[in-house]
Amino acid sequence: MSNFRKRSIDPWSPEKDSNELPNWVHEDYETPFHLMADLLINWPGSTPTSELPSETRHLRLVEVVAGYPEVSVGRRPLDFPFFKRSSDALQLSLFLDEIKCDRNSEWHSLRTYLLHWDLVEHSQPQQLSRKKQVQFLHYLIDTIRTGSYHHKKKYSPDKFESGEVKFLTALHSMQITRRDTFWPAIDEGNDI
Repeated sequence: MSNFRKRSIDPWSPEKDSNELPNWVHEDYETPFHLMADLLINWPGSTPTSELPSETRHLRLVEVVAGYPEVSVGRRPLDFPFFKRSSDALQLSLFLDEIKCDRNSEWHSLRTYLLHWDLVEHSQPQQLSRKKQVQFLHYLIDTIRTGSYHHKKKYSPDKFESGEVKFLTALHSMQITRRDTFWPAIDEGNDI
């Protein structure tokens, strides 16, 4: 049965049609990448996310995936539930929960898999390596691209769309050394 599912299992509604890929629909953000970029760009503080150390950038990405980014100084989405960025962050988190993860378990969504993977990797005594940060990012991007639609459209297999470029720029900048290190090649496989 797990081979035929195209979206993650919804434990509250197991009869929900699982043969359709999740479809991102948001009035302000064309793709989930646009929203992730906006959350990273508008992170409170004087230093842009892309200018922070790689460990801090990775932590912010994990917090965005978890649905728990900082939306105002010292505030998270559940601190300000009616704040626009709070509801957007929670909507993104729910969307990532709909995307099926093909790794390890049919019960994992993309969101739960990435959070579990990050937890396990951080349980090791050494600092999370740059290679592991890159694997996390590439798996996130590839799984969203192949495991969902945006406004009933597929992602282009040949090139990044504007939201993906904005997201990668907000997270790692367009500096050539960072692009070479962190940005995925469009046709690469993922090995997380």
